[in-house]
Amino acid sequence: MRPSIRLTLTLAFGGLLTVVLGIFGVVMSNAVQGSLAREMDRRLVVRASEIRLALWPGGQPADAEVFKRSDLDFSENKLIARLAFVQLVDTSGRVLAASDSLEPFENTLAPPPAGPVAEDAAPWFTDTTVLDGIPLRVLTVPLFSGRSMVGLLLVGQDRRTLQEETSRLASLLAILWATALAGGSLLAWITIRQGLAPLTAMARHAQRIAGERLFHERIAGATRADEVGWLVVVVNQLLATVESTLDQHRQFVADTSHELRNPLLTIQTNLDLLDRIDDPAERAACLRETRNEVQRMSRLVIDLLLLARGEEGLILERSKVALRELVYQAAHNAQRHTSGQHIEVSAPAEIEVSADEGRVHQILGNLIENALRHTPSGGVVRLVLRTEEGGALLAVRDTGAGIPPEDLPHVFERFYRRKNTPGNGSGLGLSIVKHLAEAHGGRVAAESTVGEGSCFSVWLPGARAPVGPAPQPVGAS
Repeated sequence: MRPSIRLTLTLAFGGLLTVVLGIFGVVMSNAVQGSLAREMDRRLVVRASEIRLALWPGGQPADAEVFKRSDLDFSENKLIARLAFVQLVDTSGRVLAASDSLEPFENTLAPPPAGPVAEDAAPWFTDTTVLDGIPLRVLTVPLFSGRSMVGLLLVGQDRRTLQEETSRLASLLAILWATALAGGSLLAWITIRQGLAPLTAMARHAQRIAGERLFHERIAGATRADEVGWLVVVVNQLLATVESTLDQHRQFVADTSHELRNPLLTIQTNLDLLDRIDDPAERAACLRETRNEVQRMSRLVIDLLLLARGEEGLILERSKVALRELVYQAAHNAQRHTSGQHIEVSAPAEIEVSADEGRVHQILGNLIENALRHTPSGGVVRLVLRTEEGGALLAVRDTGAGIPPEDLPHVFERFYRRKNTPGNGSGLGLSIVKHLAEAHGGRVAAESTVGEGSCFSVWLPGARAPVGPAPQPVGAS
């Protein structure tokens, strides 16, 4: 099971805080320890200067003979007596005088230098340990008489004080680190919890919507000016899409049931009549009507399957399609099935597009069938082909009754039929035209004037320049 975002962010913040505080503690500890060590060295230098001035007013012995005088007894020197770990040695390393504090340690601070020391040599520091394991910081000051070194003055300081201060500082930093880490992690947990609270509430609301199928509800918080508000807007848009899709699905099922119910009822009625009538003419009429209803149901099922494939992504078999020839062929085929309407074609030049020829023929067939259904006998259905906006425009205009403005936006919807519409169409023809056109990357449009007629057009992209002579129309003007 994956950890929650809250726990993950808190652990990440705690880890980052641990690293930052750890680095800060190390830097702080090293800085303080270095400062204390420098202060200890400074004090050793001051002590060495005080001792030299106390022993020799000029700070340096006049000659080597001064090392043989009795005033080098440090036990009688109050200044040296209050200073810990002071030692005076000659050039051979022999201890000439030492403070009382060195007696338990055999009066030894550090060995003399292995070689000669230059006249301008600076004092140096060494770290040593006396016999009882006491760590010392020792300043060695060379003493000169003229150009010759006559001895060494060694002043030491117990480093345990420095180590104790460093240890106390480390303990204090550890306590501060633990306190800051605990407090920071707790603050991060509370802050992250508050920050994720809207997401938690949104998730619970969305879960309730999904569980109870309340897709008409919307999640609150869309007015927030942050990422949560953006997410709420996107989720609400998704809910609106789901609601619209479900509504369309319900309407589709209801419309399909309605469209199938009438043919099935007619078929069932005719089959019942066949058992009760003996007249051959009446039986033939029943069979003919039944056959027509079966064909109508077949067309309806085929149209529904086509629309379903269109929603999933219709597979098109594209090739070069000569539209002018296709328009004349469609007009010629439709003219044989008219009821007194006349079909005209206006296609002055050949236009080629990359399209599925069978689907384009279906588009033309549906548009012409729709126009003939709404055009009375003696009316005119006009087919127009021309280039427009780099594509090919196929338009079918009729001289029917026209479409009221309130109905015009809905003519491409499934099963949409106006009241008092002539014919027995399924209401899917124009919807199929729209799906096929959009599958080709095109678009559809509808114009109408009540009392004058309607014009339905399809625009297909990628038209080529006119090629070849136009074939002569057959049965169409």
